[in-house]
Amino acid sequence: MSDLCKWLHEQLPENGIYFFYEKGEIWGHGGDKPRIVRIATHREGNFRSRIGKHYLLNESWMNFDRSIFRYIIGKRI
Repeated sequence: MSDLCKWLHEQLPENGIYFFYEKGEIWGHGGDKPRIVRIATHREGNFRSRIGKHYLLNESWMNFDRSIFRYIIGKRI
């Protein structure tokens, strides 16, 4: 098990909410807050595996739509 995989399984909760930010995009009147581009939740104990899939910790997951978000975006492009 890699160090990153070990950390993933030891430190992340089983359920949770996460936020995606786009590098370089800012929000707020002062222009100093990162802009949230996506919010997602996972429950029923699958948060860790879904985060791993978003970050492609396993190369075998790379060639198909792993989430409804990616599926919808792919259909629109």
